Amino acid sequence: MTSLELPGDLVECMGDSEGEDALQLFAMLQNPGRDEDPILLADRFRAIAGQLTQLLRQSAEPYRALRNFARIVESVQERRIPFYTQLVEDPENLRVLGYLAGWSDFLSRLVSSEPEVIQRIFELIESPLADERIATLAEEGRRQIEETSKVDRELGRLRVRELALIAIRDLDGLPPLRVSRAMSALAETIVGLALEFAIIERDEMWGRPQVEGMPSRFAVLGCGKMGSGELVYGSDLDVIFVADSGGTCTKKDDRTGEEFWMRVCQRLTQLIQGNNLYEVDARLRPWGDQGRMVVTLKTLREYWSKPRDIWERLAMTR
Repeated sequence: MTSLELPGDLVECMGDSEGEDALQLFAMLQNPGRDEDPILLADRFRAIAGQLTQLLRQSAEPYRALRNFARIVESVQERRIPFYTQLVEDPENLRVLGYLAGWSDFLSRLVSSEPEVIQRIFELIESPLADERIATLAEEGRRQIEETSKVDRELGRLRVRELALIAIRDLDGLPPLRVSRAMSALAETIVGLALEFAIIERDEMWGRPQVEGMPSRFAVLGCGKMGSGELVYGSDLDVIFVADSGGTCTKKDDRTGEEFWMRVCQRLTQLIQGNNLYEVDARLRPWGDQGRMVVTLKTLREYWSKPRDIWERLAMTR
């Protein structure tokens, strides 16, 4: 069966260099995976080609949109026929991918790096966003981590999926405040899950510290935009790590509560920042870089009982 060609008006608007590359990308989209029926693949692609070219025309940069769409298709590898079938059966799925491909190189790279989440994006496209289902979102993430025992991978998948869902609604005209609320809820969920499993890991090795017969407590305080629920694309997370003072670990009595929570803090930061989920900035803690990474409630009270710079107070009041 003869392959479809990219419409000439699209090729012309891209220019010579990009136009030539676009022709090759459009042809690549029609190449079957290993053991796939080329006739069936061609049939499925023909069914979406018209809507795809229309989405390319509507994008600000048709070549970039086509390149990103091809990147997503390549990520599904040998499953192109079922992938195209989903787009045929529900044109909304194709519109969603067209949005991602046409408006965000960043999101297209994220989605193509985790092709397993594409199906979940299709399933959840009409669902409430992260701020409206924060409890169930955390429970789902917790369950996936427990099932796979891969904290890093599942946190990354959760972020990619939910960030894509937020961006799609954003492109559909969601008010900026709602976008920020959803992004902030997503970050809160990921930090909460990372904290849970950082505590579990350290508890298994050292035992959670006890203070006067009660389990020692730890909290992550959100400051700045995180504290006010105003995160945007690319925001870092301004935080303060706070723990009860004193205590010794129940399995290793030569380890103090301060040591336990410092290790938890390090693991939490590694899970979030080491896997490029978010940048963690803890410099708003008392005395900034010169102060302890994990502070106590007593330290916080003493620090804020004295006059501080206006910028620092503003960051805390958010």
